[in-house]
Amino acid sequence: LAALLIILMLPVAHATTAGAGLDAGNLAPTFKLPSLRADAPDISLEGYRGKVLYVDFWASWCGPCRKSLPQLDQLRSELGEQGFEIIAVNVDEFVEDALEFLERYPVDYPLAYDGDGSIAKLYKVRGMPTSYLVNRRGELVYIHEGFRDGDIDDIRSKVTALLAQ
Repeated sequence: LAALLIILMLPVAHATTAGAGLDAGNLAPTFKLPSLRADAPDISLEGYRGKVLYVDFWASWCGPCRKSLPQLDQLRSELGEQGFEIIAVNVDEFVEDALEFLERYPVDYPLAYDGDGSIAKLYKVRGMPTSYLVNRRGELVYIHEGFRDGDIDDIRSKVTALLAQ
C-alpha cells in the first residue's frame, strides 16, 4: 500500500513535442512519467537517447497485451546488451489494475505510468497495444498497432536492422 501511495503522489507527466507529427522520421515526442516500480526513478524518454527504443503503450484490460509484454521482455533480454530498450507506458486509470496485471505477467524493462492518458494522447494512440520504434537519434521509425501471433518476428527484424546501423 505504501508503494501505491508513493506512485499516486508522484508529479503529473510532462511532455514536449519535438516534431509536427508522428510520422517516420519525426523526432519522438519526449516525456517524463513516474515509474510503476515504487523504488525506481521517473522515466524520461531523453534518458534513453542513443539506444534503439520500443515505446509500448498498454493497459491491464488489453487482451493482446497478455501476449505482447512477455514476448517483448524476451526480445529485450536477447538484444538489450546491443543497445535495445523497451519502455512500457501503462494507461490504466487506476494504478492498482496495472500492478495486478504485472503480478501475472512480470517484465524486467522500465514501466511508466500515464494515468491521465496525456502521453498516449500526445502519441495519438488509438488502440491497445500501440508501440513506437525509435532509432538512436530519437526519430520515429515504425508504429505497430495491436499484437498478433508472429508479430514479434517482424518487430525483432526491425529492431536488429536498427541495431546494425
